[in-house]
Amino acid sequence: MLAIYKFLTVAVLKFFRDPQFLVRIRDTSRIQVILKSNGTWQYINEASSNQKEESTLSFDTGIVFRSGDVKSLARTTFYLLDNSLAELLVQAGYKDDNNKTVTNPQLLYVDYIYAANGYNVFEKDTIRYNLIWSILKPHVVQTVTTDFGGKATINKIPSGKYFLLGYANIMKNKIIWDTEVSLTPGNNSCSLDQNNAALILD
Repeated sequence: MLAIYKFLTVAVLKFFRDPQFLVRIRDTSRIQVILKSNGTWQYINEASSNQKEESTLSFDTGIVFRSGDVKSLARTTFYLLDNSLAELLVQAGYKDDNNKTVTNPQLLYVDYIYAANGYNVFEKDTIRYNLIWSILKPHVVQTVTTDFGGKATINKIPSGKYFLLGYANIMKNKIIWDTEVSLTPGNNSCSLDQNNAALILD
């Protein structure tokens, strides 16, 4: 019995003096410690093992007119959000100019379009735009601007569900996208056009 006690005592002391343990104990992540059959210790960082694999999202933009012409959205800013604009504004209890809570997504998109269109032009629209972005900003994962061909790529995104938010004036049309994208590890692609726009105002 005494021999067993001495063996366990030595094993415990050896474990706590293990340099790998001393390094790991400073890590605030959750560490799982396993005693292997060969008498060595194995350390598993649960946070690292549960980390999502990275994804890349490439997308192109274009509005197809009845004539067959395609207008790409060159030099247009898009935001990758962790939730939709509509859902985030509803969760925040967003209110309109009449101090009424708005839950209809289409009305929320209208508010965003007019606020974005009048930003830095009309005081009321500027205040409204800043209010909306005070809600959205914490949920921006990445920001990207399309090239002159209307294409863009976002790199190093943890796989999962996101929303691409973008706004543009094309001819007489005001268009907003709040498009869901589900990213898997590796390369992903999508197209933004009038078919998956959240709202088009003319």
